[in-house]
Amino acid sequence: MKTKILLLSPYKHLPKFCKLIDTHFDVIDGTDINDYQQLNKLLKERKDIKVVFYAPNYKNLLLTNSCIPDSVEYILSPSTGLNHIDIQGIQVISIKNDSVLEKIHSTAEHNLYLILSLAKSLSKPPIELSNLSIGILGYGRLGRMLHKYLKPLFNNVYVRDSYFGHSNFYNIDFLSINVDLNDSSKELVNEKYISQFKKNIYIVNTARGEIVNEKDILKNVKNGKVLGYATDVLQEEWSEKESILLQEKNDNILITPHIGGTSIYAQELAYSKTINKYLQINGHNS
Repeated sequence: MKTKILLLSPYKHLPKFCKLIDTHFDVIDGTDINDYQQLNKLLKERKDIKVVFYAPNYKNLLLTNSCIPDSVEYILSPSTGLNHIDIQGIQVISIKNDSVLEKIHSTAEHNLYLILSLAKSLSKPPIELSNLSIGILGYGRLGRMLHKYLKPLFNNVYVRDSYFGHSNFYNIDFLSINVDLNDSSKELVNEKYISQFKKNIYIVNTARGEIVNEKDILKNVKNGKVLGYATDVLQEEWSEKESILLQEKNDNILITPHIGGTSIYAQELAYSKTINKYLQINGHNS
């Protein structure tokens, strides 16, 4: 008998993924579930559902023990960050630090799009990047990819990470936020941090919304210290509150709805890899 899996994220646009899950699972389509009550009701009625598959790009549900009963054995997430899941006692499988990520450039490309949007759409008149400097905050996979993309575009590309940083990092025109979310990086980019930059700057964030203090971002956009803020992630993305950046619209703020990793190619790889990791753990051939 096949294991029953509940898919909360859209998946029918991914033919390779559909073939994989149809081969190994009894699939239950939960893509129309949009609130905690619906989710909890279904899982309590269907205690035979052992696996829940949930990507962070389509809904703002925070999966917790209050909406996921103990009858569920695994949460699968085709993501690197897990701030959309706060579960105790249920195993979570993701693709964080997985080698498949080296093949996925979707978020880095979206990061580049946001940089160019700040320069060519939000800036009036448009600015040229070839005589400007950019700083990459965080030099993991995405930081390294961006470094390759940005080197031909900017006059200088500087990097700062936990263990090293260029002396000119605070003399930049653009800041790209690409650090992991952890206890030390929560609200790292705040009023004090922004004040260290010698120039008025543009900021791009494709990491996690919790890495910035959005009240401080908005304040500095209004006073001109931050010339433009472009983000794919929001601080209140997984809560019932609405981000302050959505509440108070500003022409110098560009928000995309967490779509950095949603190219078809990226999703096929990430979704399938997550399923295959589950199958390997449970002794199945993928």
